[in-house]
Amino acid sequence: MLSETDLEFVHALQEAPRASWNLLAQVLETDARTVARRYVRLRDEGQIRVVATLGPRMLAEAHWAHLRARTLPGQALTVARQLAEWPQAASVRVTDGAFEVYAWLTGLDARTLWRSTQEGIARIPQIVRADMQTVVESLDIGRAERLDVLSARQVAALRRQQVPPTPPGHEATRFSEADAELWRLLADGRMEVARAADHLGRSPSAVSRRIARLQADGYLDFVTMIAEPLSSAPHAALIWCRIDPDELGLLQRHRAELHWAGLLSVATGRSNVMAMANLTTLGSLNAVIAQLRAVCPSVEIHDTQLSAQAVKRHSRMVTDEELWTDEITNPYPDLSRAFE
Repeated sequence: MLSETDLEFVHALQEAPRASWNLLAQVLETDARTVARRYVRLRDEGQIRVVATLGPRMLAEAHWAHLRARTLPGQALTVARQLAEWPQAASVRVTDGAFEVYAWLTGLDARTLWRSTQEGIARIPQIVRADMQTVVESLDIGRAERLDVLSARQVAALRRQQVPPTPPGHEATRFSEADAELWRLLADGRMEVARAADHLGRSPSAVSRRIARLQADGYLDFVTMIAEPLSSAPHAALIWCRIDPDELGLLQRHRAELHWAGLLSVATGRSNVMAMANLTTLGSLNAVIAQLRAVCPSVEIHDTQLSAQAVKRHSRMVTDEELWTDEITNPYPDLSRAFE
């Protein structure tokens, strides 16, 4: 379990993933060396990861899909591990229910995503049945849940370090192959600018400016992720439901009330909404469903599934204890082509 000091540090990183050790130390009222050592320990133990992720502009270009697979008896974990090797599988879980494996798929081309998934399914004989749904709108794509440990003053000090978004009407910079390479390097979101610059053959100041520009233009973002079993909501439930199309807008307007939803999407198929709920206890599932009904009265719950084990999250493999590893697959091999 994380100590109170560790929780404060993780919350600080969630608010400012790339803040300097000096700033973090100042906010946490300690010294920079202690903060750096704490990060190395938590990272080496697989408890946290800071990673680069798609910014809003890049998210608008990405395509997403849900995949549920029914397997031969006793083969769910084997199938989940095979799906986790797919580059397009961002997250993979073993679940209860009739479909024992769930995968969140992503890519920059819808046709390629569908074709590669169908071909992959055909190569796994343990899959008895598979159901793939195209996501037509993502209201949330799994941002790390914010802890609530720091004071308002501390949070404000960290948020002042955030890169302001590009003003409306401003022409965004062109995303290049060099930017795609930088994005991949930042799979370790705390990578020092000097190391990235050395790899790219550029000056540290130029790389630092480029990271800030890519963030401001919505191509790049950073997120701090905590190992799920150590979080304040260690249980994950998938809620498959139908909501009247006239009420779908309510999900966006009342998103803050659905704070438990780590993933919220509108998709094709009979169940046109899937919400992944982060639960403090298994018994809180009914309360979560009640909140969803309060926002969208037309909701019809078709199925609920509890996650028995995560095999992959945010394109990273996790251990059997669901701690982070450094094994990562790249679902976006052609990032720069999206903006040609």
